[in-house]
Amino acid sequence: MKTVVETMQEGTLNPNQRLLIASSDPQLRHILRNFFVRFLQVEVAETAQQAIVAVEGSALEFDALIVDMNIAPSGIELVARIRREFPHLPVALLVNAEYEHLFNLLNKYDIYCVLVRTAPLDFDELQLAIENLLVPAKSFGLSRYLRPPCEIRERVIQTLADKQLMMEEALELFRRYRPHDTDISQIRLAFEELINNAIYHAFRRASGDEKYKLGAFERLDRDEIIRVEYGANRRYVGCSVMDNQGTLDETTVMKKIERQITQEGLLDESGRGLYLTRTLSDKMVVNIHPHVATQLILLFAHRDRPKIKPFYLNVLRTL
Repeated sequence: MKTVVETMQEGTLNPNQRLLIASSDPQLRHILRNFFVRFLQVEVAETAQQAIVAVEGSALEFDALIVDMNIAPSGIELVARIRREFPHLPVALLVNAEYEHLFNLLNKYDIYCVLVRTAPLDFDELQLAIENLLVPAKSFGLSRYLRPPCEIRERVIQTLADKQLMMEEALELFRRYRPHDTDISQIRLAFEELINNAIYHAFRRASGDEKYKLGAFERLDRDEIIRVEYGANRRYVGCSVMDNQGTLDETTVMKKIERQITQEGLLDESGRGLYLTRTLSDKMVVNIHPHVATQLILLFAHRDRPKIKPFYLNVLRTL
């Protein structure tokens, strides 16, 4: 029988899906086009105006857009222009510099995928991110982000005792890959924060109020489940936490992270957990299936920790 995650991951790329790459860097355009043309219909634009003409004048709509932040006048301005006519076109912004100060604009223009331009380019990461944009159902599951050979375990949490036992097992696995106590403490803090966020914020009463109070949790109701995964491969240690409620939405995620970045939300009662776990980890993936499930995935690199972190928020919408 398929697991919940395996069922969600069903779906494949359609070779007829259309991708537009907008970059003023000829070498980057060439490399990206040659990579993605293997499994998508790809067009390129070397100026913002060319990209606008391509999107607005095409007889067939594009399914996704990669925008180089360095395209003149700026990648953000290009996306803002395109959003006037195409508010739901999936966009990936490609950056090579810190972008935290622009988070309010990411929120404003619904840019939920920020790719980091590495040298050399990480093609596995690029393909994974664009696949998630085009087929959001594929974004669920820790196994998608820990490439083989890897070791992954899955547990279900319904009681406080379940949580405590699972954490002991997870720490035992993590220590095999990360022997330093400071690393383990950081990973544990982030993992526990994800679990606590799920327990205390995902489950709600009919009134909309949060169901479980901090410090008073003993067990979930029978139809409530938190599913966790933890594992590692040669590149990362990782963990994921998924609830079966799907009460989190993309606007809330973006706004909470933005408020913490700008320090406007320092006294907010909620939202610090998302920012903390993103800060502690090297990569955070937020997956939302509205009213069905929310999953947060964290990855911690063994070495060569990135100076600039990507951002991934995937929303699976059902028609």
